[in-house]
Amino acid sequence: MTLAAGYDRVAAEIVRRGLVNLTNEMALALINTSGSPVVFEVKDFCTCLLDVEGEHLSYSAYALLHAGSARVGTKATVAQIRAEAEVIRPGDAWITNDPFHAGSAHQGDIAVITPVFYRERHLGWCYTSMHVTDVGGGGVSGYAPAARVVYDEGLLFPPTKVIRDGRIDPEWERFLRVNVRMPNLVISDIRSMMAANNVGQQKLVEVVERYGLERFLEYCA
Repeated sequence: MTLAAGYDRVAAEIVRRGLVNLTNEMALALINTSGSPVVFEVKDFCTCLLDVEGEHLSYSAYALLHAGSARVGTKATVAQIRAEAEVIRPGDAWITNDPFHAGSAHQGDIAVITPVFYRERHLGWCYTSMHVTDVGGGGVSGYAPAARVVYDEGLLFPPTKVIRDGRIDPEWERFLRVNVRMPNLVISDIRSMMAANNVGQQKLVEVVERYGLERFLEYCA
């Protein structure tokens, strides 16, 4: 493999480690804010940073199955946003758990996908996914062995903008609360994923400030 002229392998590795630390910080934020034993005991989650096209830049080494879902789910979100000519704004975020169109292993794995910015420039996406406490349907937390159709396994979300201006939309929150068995814990799960992505946004700014936007784009764009 021939490297481009001027490509600094040491600098590339330093930036890479900075992004790995970023996703590890996201994971710690999720563990510290979640009230779900699925997170702080089982560790059934993953935190990721992806570029604007939905390609991986880094991810935390917990449930790596979710890291595969991250790429598919983020690309599906990007495709939907572009098809609808939607404006991407700071503070907005999408959730998804659709196994057929957005990469989730099953409906019990909900992801929060948040755009991340540096000085109003969109640089990528933070993705946090975890097995939530419940998603409705015929079985708790998406486990419905007697299911005959996919609808028995719980609510299905294609990429859906549920979070606006940094808050869960009140109408969506009411909808979720009346369709799951443990509404307080499920809403807490989603807010914990939002918090993890917020940490990713903050740490990304720190990485870019430390190494420079030009170098970040050189190794990550």
